[in-house]
Amino acid sequence: SLEEQHDLVVQALAEPRLFAGCGEAMIDNIAQEATLQYVPPSQDLQLSDEIPMLIVLQGAVSVSVGNSHEVSLGVRSVVNVAGMLGLYEAAEQFKPRGARGFDEASRGTVIWKEDEEGMEMSHLDIACLTNLCPHLSLQHAAGSVGQRSGWVSMNVKADKTSGATFAAVPFDVVKRYMTPLFERNMQRLIDNYFHIMRHSVLPGAPPEVAWAAANVAESLDFKAGQILVEADSLEDPDSLIVIESGTADVERRLYPTAGADAEPKVLGHLGPGAIIGDICFLNAQVPRAATVRARSNVKALKLPPGGLLEVLRTFPGTTACFGARLRDTTALLQESLARPADMLSKLHFFAECDRGFLRAVGSICERRVCLCGEVIKEESSTDDTLRVMEFGQVRVEKKDAGFSALTGVDTVLGERRFFGLPVTRASASFTVATPLTMILVIRKQSFISLLDNYPNEQKHLRQLHEFQTTDSGNAKREHLSAHLPILENCSSEFIAAITGSIRTVTFKPKQTILEQNAVDAGSMYILKGGQANISVNGQVVKQVFSGESFGELAILGFVTRRSASVWATRLCHCLEILRAAFVEALAEHPEEQERFEELSKQHGVHVKSTKWPMFEHAPSTFLSLLNLYARRQVLANGEWISTSSEPLPVDAAVMVFRGEIHMTTESGEKKVITEGQCFNEQVLLGLPVKPGTETMKPFNCEAQILTQDIFKKIVIECANHEQLEQAIKNEMAVKAEEELGFSRGGWNVLKFSGLFRAGSSENFLLSLRSKLDACLYQPGEIMFEQKQPGFHMFFLIQGTAVNEGDGQMKGPKPQILSPGEVFGEALILGSDNSYCNTLRAQSACMTQALSRVAFSEALEEFPEEKAKYDHLLKASPKLDLPSLLKRQSKAFNDASIEFINIVCHLADDIFFAPGEEIMTHGQASKLGETCMYVLLSGSANVQAEFGDELAKLKSGDVIGEGGALGISDFRAATVKVFTDDIAHCVRLHGLSIEYATQVFPDEFEAMTRIYDQRTHANLDAERSRKLWLQDSVIPALLQCRIFKGFPLNIVHDIAEQLLQTTYEKGQTICQVGQSADSMIVLLQGKAELRSHEGDLVGHLTDGAVIGETAVLGVYPWRTAGIRTVRKSHVVFVPASLIFKILEAPGARSAREAFLQLEASRRQQVEQGWPLTCLPLQVNPQDICVRAIALHADHFNFATGDMWSSSQCREHHFWIFVKGKAILTIGHREILLLSPESSQLLPEASLVEYEASFTARTTCKAYRLNVSDVLLATNNSRLKWFKDFEQQIKDSSERIRQKLQGAKMIGRMQKQNRSLSKGSISSTGSYTSQMKIAYAPDQIYESHWLWPSKTSSPVVNHTASQPKLLSAPFQSWKTPSSQNRRRANTSDVQTKSEMPRRQGPTKAWE
Repeated sequence: SLEEQHDLVVQALAEPRLFAGCGEAMIDNIAQEATLQYVPPSQDLQLSDEIPMLIVLQGAVSVSVGNSHEVSLGVRSVVNVAGMLGLYEAAEQFKPRGARGFDEASRGTVIWKEDEEGMEMSHLDIACLTNLCPHLSLQHAAGSVGQRSGWVSMNVKADKTSGATFAAVPFDVVKRYMTPLFERNMQRLIDNYFHIMRHSVLPGAPPEVAWAAANVAESLDFKAGQILVEADSLEDPDSLIVIESGTADVERRLYPTAGADAEPKVLGHLGPGAIIGDICFLNAQVPRAATVRARSNVKALKLPPGGLLEVLRTFPGTTACFGARLRDTTALLQESLARPADMLSKLHFFAECDRGFLRAVGSICERRVCLCGEVIKEESSTDDTLRVMEFGQVRVEKKDAGFSALTGVDTVLGERRFFGLPVTRASASFTVATPLTMILVIRKQSFISLLDNYPNEQKHLRQLHEFQTTDSGNAKREHLSAHLPILENCSSEFIAAITGSIRTVTFKPKQTILEQNAVDAGSMYILKGGQANISVNGQVVKQVFSGESFGELAILGFVTRRSASVWATRLCHCLEILRAAFVEALAEHPEEQERFEELSKQHGVHVKSTKWPMFEHAPSTFLSLLNLYARRQVLANGEWISTSSEPLPVDAAVMVFRGEIHMTTESGEKKVITEGQCFNEQVLLGLPVKPGTETMKPFNCEAQILTQDIFKKIVIECANHEQLEQAIKNEMAVKAEEELGFSRGGWNVLKFSGLFRAGSSENFLLSLRSKLDACLYQPGEIMFEQKQPGFHMFFLIQGTAVNEGDGQMKGPKPQILSPGEVFGEALILGSDNSYCNTLRAQSACMTQALSRVAFSEALEEFPEEKAKYDHLLKASPKLDLPSLLKRQSKAFNDASIEFINIVCHLADDIFFAPGEEIMTHGQASKLGETCMYVLLSGSANVQAEFGDELAKLKSGDVIGEGGALGISDFRAATVKVFTDDIAHCVRLHGLSIEYATQVFPDEFEAMTRIYDQRTHANLDAERSRKLWLQDSVIPALLQCRIFKGFPLNIVHDIAEQLLQTTYEKGQTICQVGQSADSMIVLLQGKAELRSHEGDLVGHLTDGAVIGETAVLGVYPWRTAGIRTVRKSHVVFVPASLIFKILEAPGARSAREAFLQLEASRRQQVEQGWPLTCLPLQVNPQDICVRAIALHADHFNFATGDMWSSSQCREHHFWIFVKGKAILTIGHREILLLSPESSQLLPEASLVEYEASFTARTTCKAYRLNVSDVLLATNNSRLKWFKDFEQQIKDSSERIRQKLQGAKMIGRMQKQNRSLSKGSISSTGSYTSQMKIAYAPDQIYESHWLWPSKTSSPVVNHTASQPKLLSAPFQSWKTPSSQNRRRANTSDVQTKSEMPRRQGPTKAWE
């Protein structure tokens, strides 16, 4: 009837996604305007854009694609939707043209890292890509080429017996009634259609097939960083995912070392058109070979396996579109499946048969490859062939009921008829559902003929008739499991509980099954077919064949990380035994636990017992009850449910035994709970769960979940429940410390108190740490009250508390205490016996408490620590604080006691470790926030900005009044505790001080005046320091060779941070061999310079600088000892300070000069300059030569540069190595200085005769200190040194004679000029002037010489007077004391052994 036809159209249109949600009105209107068309039997229908959408109302249509059999589409089937939408013509651009099949279809882009970066990829890396995207692999890109041109053929015709009646719906009718929702549906499906066509997901598939695939596809959007597919995941492993736009990275997870987290290795990039997945392995449960992560925002199309199988069921010939891939897969299966005999041995009815018999049966077996849509066995068939499914799936269908189920690997078909068991006919038909299926076929007639030769096996098979038992999936798996070594002797019930959840998993060749060091689900595998390699650290140690197993240690819990890698060498079919099922089975059969523990001992496996951290020392009774009532759970990946989909409680404590749990904290921080860790333990004490608990996501996780109800139930049966609750609090405290950045169970929390920052030993601190007890306080709870007796100190580690003072004063604001605060320190010392304030928890607070008894026990255990606390332990209880302030502080002398009482409100004890700063110069100060202190015991000093000591403080002194009272915006000085004492102070808080100034404003004004007077005094001290820097320090630094070329502002910056150190007469400034990282400048005083032997080698006076080589980093040791002769003032210039200043942006020129000097000094040490420039035949590697070179100052003189006597020091001399210079007195040229003539020049002569030298050409010369030479050659007996001494003697004598002669001539000329001007002879003429002759090859040569000057007299050696070294050097000292200059010697950097050397040694080098 028309009404029935209308209803059929409505029902048919309600099913396709095109009309989903469009409403009954639209569909009803379309149905009313549909026209009827009848097509006679067997008449072809040419689907195209010219004909409307057709809905079968009566009869059927037969559809065939390619060479496949026909599939009948019955009533309510819809065809030609693509034609109605005009998509046939639009698809022409994607039609294959010429020799282009699946293998060479354009599929988008894959960028291989090997091509991109030139890096060599391992075979496993390449396999990850090829297995992940086989349609794009290099292997298939070069495969066989099909000769298809155009679409795969498709025939549609009316049923050959009844024909077909259609309801025709043209697009005009649809357009007339379509809704916005229909338009969105249509556009989405058309987009899917074109993506499938464009990217050749089904290359060559006709438009009708592509439209069917578009209807099952889903659009997905991924943001950058999101995962498209997860490696090794069996969650939706078989869907095809096509990238439409964007790029993604292919990652392989690696575990470089045991215990390390996974490190992703990027193997390549996928671009638009890339297809993830393999259509030939639909529903084969192949884990993803690698992770694909969106590199940019990615749009993708997902084709789920169920939808694709439905398309293949309707159009089975579609497999022709990927025929080449099917052939490759078939070849893989043929070489990887187990041998027929091995396959048969796993079947229940062949389990007890002889191996030879099974091989004989295997020889008559036939392996068949069946493609999608092929009927394996018809319903009502009497076929008695035995068939065993080895790969793929088949559809089970009944004529009356239609589709029944999908059956997979291990399914046995026809066993009852094959073995002659009672049966009439097949109860259903079996049709191949997947692209291909591999079936093992045994024909009954061949089997019976073979059985005649094996009478013993006939008896076994007759039992099948007696018991009428057949094989089934589970029975077969129980049989396999029972023969595993680890499950031998286990009860059948236990094995049945495990095998119920066994699943079949397939791995492609070179696909990684297990990764060494990985934390995974802990499954165990039985290899049914194929072959795999086991490798350790990259080396193959074993091959695994069909019937063998691996992964036993993980499933038993003996290891948490895989001890080896396993990867398939052939296509592997495995049975996976899940650890989740194993754990559940153990829970149901606890009697098996002992057997597995014994097994671990037999195999020598040390099983690390993972326990709740807080219950590590709990009694065995409690632990037994805990494991009884709180069972272990294996959790589903990514969801807070069990693997059986059972919801798990959130308000419970959780202990992770394996794997990880990820969660997001309240602040948005990602947190990972790993093996051996627990969280939410506070729930057991009735506290709420932590924020972020609802975000928990487990991964490969096994955990124990303990609710408060179960905990209470267990605790009731235990006697020591207080200890258990304290253990939970201690665990909570440890985690609170971890949140503060401390290591678990470490002693860092003790450092909150100055009592334990005093350089205590680690063992002492660990002993104290073990004696801490956690305390928990609820919001509003009083922690302790003022004057409450107590014997504990507390460390606040979590939450906030309020200091309420005496709890009575209402005016001042309460003081808020945060984690890190300490209170009650005086109580454990015994200097107080009650708490000084009332503390109340503002939020939930966690503290660690240390008792006086525990502290005393620790001191008894470590008596060497007791000395640090003696002065504190002996101190009497602190005096009345208001009276002390009024008496000791000038600021409070005239203040009323009422004012002081308010100031002392909220006061508490605080301790400072030796050397710590109580307050720091320049700290911002503000009334109401800044504290002041009263020193009760210990000592401290007051320092100016740059460390100058202003005053020393003693017990009772008040610190920081100005800043605390708000009189000063910044701290005017630094107060630092002495280095040998712990300081005990009372801290007066800014809140109380502010309130006091509000109540008593007049008294505040009086204090301001007192502070102003003190400020003026401090300013005077600052002015004195500036003068000191300007007059003493900066001039001394500018004389240093190291600062030559430094701008004045840079030198000023360095000088500003220097402190003066004063040494009394006879004190040692430094010793020989002492490590050095600073330069010493003697500002005022006098000191001796001594060698390692104690020999006096010189004196240091005002302005002397030593240690430049240490600052340069060339030689970081003192090689001379310095002892004061009289009171001396010294500054140390650290190398770190110089480097810090030179790093400033404006110090570029100074930095370059410094680096140039350092490089020059290193080079001259390496070359042995300047001694190697003298005619001495010295070795540059000679230890003495290098020591002298270390301290020689290198100068480059430009033409015209002059060195005057005012720049000279009498203990220095010059060595000219290049160029020419002229020695002059006044304007008179005396001698040529050059390497060829006079190469050595003593500065003592220049000083004595007020001479100088000027560069005639560019010159290179070295300036040496006599003391440096003496120190370097002390006690040496080297031959070259005697020659060096002789050269010095000769040069000294020659230059002295030249200078004396020139001076005498100058005096005579002066006399002659005087005579010529003022005296006339008796003859009336002036006396003639003396004329001096100059030889052509020299500047000046006198025809007479003064008598040579002998060396200085030898000093009488007495016990009280050390001898002077090296007599030739003494001749350089001027006899005139009035011309002597200050000594300025550099520090010769040698080790303490240096003065005793007998020649070059390896140790010195």
